[in-house]
Amino acid sequence: MRNILKILLSLTLLTVSSISLAQEQANVTPMEFYANCEFQPGKTKADLYDVIEKWNKFNDDSKDKSYTAFLLTPIAASNIDFENTLIWMGVWDNFEGMGNSLENYYANGSEIAESFNSVWKCNSHSFAASLLTYEENRKDNYAGPRTSEIFSFSDCSINDGVTYADLLKADAKYSAFLKKLEKEDPVFRIFPTAGLPQDSDFDFKMMDINSSWSQRGKETQTFVDNGGPLKQLETYGSMVSCDSPRVYQMERVRLGKPWVK
Repeated sequence: MRNILKILLSLTLLTVSSISLAQEQANVTPMEFYANCEFQPGKTKADLYDVIEKWNKFNDDSKDKSYTAFLLTPIAASNIDFENTLIWMGVWDNFEGMGNSLENYYANGSEIAESFNSVWKCNSHSFAASLLTYEENRKDNYAGPRTSEIFSFSDCSINDGVTYADLLKADAKYSAFLKKLEKEDPVFRIFPTAGLPQDSDFDFKMMDINSSWSQRGKETQTFVDNGGPLKQLETYGSMVSCDSPRVYQMERVRLGKPWVK
C-alpha cells in the first residue's frame, strides 16, 4: 500500500471539476465488507435468512433507508471454503447516511448483532469508499442493483510516479471505449479506508458488474472481438498492476436509497 496515503489525500482534495475528467458527475459512496464469513457448526444459509429478515425489520422500524446490502457467494477464488463462506457487502447512499446508520446499529442493534454471530463468524470487517469509473448504460432501463448479479474484484497497486489525475484521464478514455462496446453495467474503483490488514499490499480494488452469466459471456466476447485486452493494457498497463479477479454470485438482501425513497 505504498501509494495509498497519497491517493487518499488526492481523494480528499479532488474537486468535482477534476473528477469530471472521468465522468460527468462524481459518485463516491461509503461501503463496508464483512469478509470470510463462515457458518457456525450446524448453521446454514436458511438460518442466516432468518436473521436477515429480523435485521431488515430493525432497519425498517428505525426508518433507515440509507443502506443497501448484498451477500456474495464465491464462484471463482482460491484458498476458500466454497460451501461455507460468504461475504457481506453494504453500501450507503452517502457518508452522512453511513454515520447515522452505524450510530443506530451500535446503539440499538446488539440483539441483531448477536443473532448474526450465532449463525456465522466473520474474520474481518472493513470500510471503503467507491468511485464510479464507468456509468451504467442499461438497455432494460432497470435502475439500481438487481436482486442477483455477478460481481468480480481485482486487487490493484498504483505504479510509482502515477497520480490520481492520471487515473482519471485513463478512466475517461477507457469508459468511452466500453460505452462504444455497449457495456451495460457499471465499474467501480474501491479504496480501503479502515479495517484492512496491516500487511495488505494493494491500493484499491476494481469491481466489475454483470447482470447475468449470459450477459457476462456476451460482453466478454464483444470485448475480445474488439481488441479489449490490448486497449486495457494500453490504457492502464503502465499505471497499475492488478491480480487475477475473484468472481462472486451476488444476492441483494436489502435495497436502500437512492432507489428507495
